[in-house]
Amino acid sequence: MRKSFEQSAETVKIVNMFRDLKYDEPISFAQASLTIGFPIKSTTPAYQSAKLIAERDHGVYVATIRKFGFSRGTGKDMISSGAGLFSSIRKKSTRIASRMLLAINENLNEKDHLVAVEMYSRANIIASTTSAAVTSSNRKRPDIGDQASVFDFATALSNIKGAGKS
Repeated sequence: MRKSFEQSAETVKIVNMFRDLKYDEPISFAQASLTIGFPIKSTTPAYQSAKLIAERDHGVYVATIRKFGFSRGTGKDMISSGAGLFSSIRKKSTRIASRMLLAINENLNEKDHLVAVEMYSRANIIASTTSAAVTSSNRKRPDIGDQASVFDFATALSNIKGAGKS
């Protein structure tokens, strides 16, 4: 019996298969199952573990092709997957912030209150920095000509000093 922190034989076989894939070479789950010798699906725990291990230990990004199989992803695929990860992070951090706000309003002792406030602050920072900038107003922005000129403090200060000399 293997220890709980050791990789299973199935996971090792899948990781080795991922390492041998060529870039942008799609392979179906059925083909992979025949190659390895046991059934693989996107929900197979060994498949999910192997994807993480391949990326972490071997620098191989595996992109899942929905309802078909997978392929070894290129740098472009990695970049396009980042938007989904940011979206997930933003949603989770927003959920954490609202939960911590509820906790702050409860009758907490001082230590728990400080922990909740810290988590609320961190979650708000993450949520605000992972989201795209959104316009806060639908008002028409003024033209450049409608705006006042920039005030020059140095010139104004020298005019004040010069006025005192006469």
